[in-house]
Amino acid sequence: MGPQGRDLVLEDPVRVALVSANLGNFSRAIPPVPQTGHEVDYHLHTSEALKPRPKSMTIRLQARIPKMCMAELHPGYDAYVWMDASLDMAYPTTVEWFLAQLGDAEIAVFKHPHRSTLQEEIDFVRTKMARGSNYLLSRYEGEDLDGLEQEVARRGLLGGPLYASTAFIFRPTPEMRSAMKEWWYLTSRFHSIDQIQYTLVLEGRRVSVIDEDIYHTPHFKWAGHWVRL
Repeated sequence: MGPQGRDLVLEDPVRVALVSANLGNFSRAIPPVPQTGHEVDYHLHTSEALKPRPKSMTIRLQARIPKMCMAELHPGYDAYVWMDASLDMAYPTTVEWFLAQLGDAEIAVFKHPHRSTLQEEIDFVRTKMARGSNYLLSRYEGEDLDGLEQEVARRGLLGGPLYASTAFIFRPTPEMRSAMKEWWYLTSRFHSIDQIQYTLVLEGRRVSVIDEDIYHTPHFKWAGHWVRL
């Protein structure tokens, strides 16, 4: 039995889509721990099913499609959970715990474990790349960080909260589906690091913030790669 969250046991079972992507076998993909209490379907997007589009985008950007378009790719669910391929459920009750964090909000997100605001994240990425970070340069060299910063400033959100986009749960309301489409637009328009745009599209939405470090929460376990920068 896993750790107990607030209001863990929900009265009515709901249909939940658990979505992930492992394009180019970037992570070691393993089946998730079977979940109890609700109807949970696992949808893993691989390069075999989601064919690479090397003429138009990198695998890293293409992986944002199942992340941001999951309600369109897998219609008919009451809630959608995204997990990066490096994550796995730690217990059979993890989805139930996640639903409890969602409560009556539109989306439940983790706070970012290392930085608090969008300006801090922008400054961090810019400084690390200027200092020659191989990790960041190999993934994001040439992306339009300046343009993204200008867009954040235009919206008055440089001091807005920073969330971790590694895992989240949301309800597919019309507003959230629209927010997800805007997330894809801003990511493809400016920068394939999606955490800054995440805050922009959630502005005005009912957001439940999970006050736990996503790297150390007991509800997930790390199954593959991850790098602390």
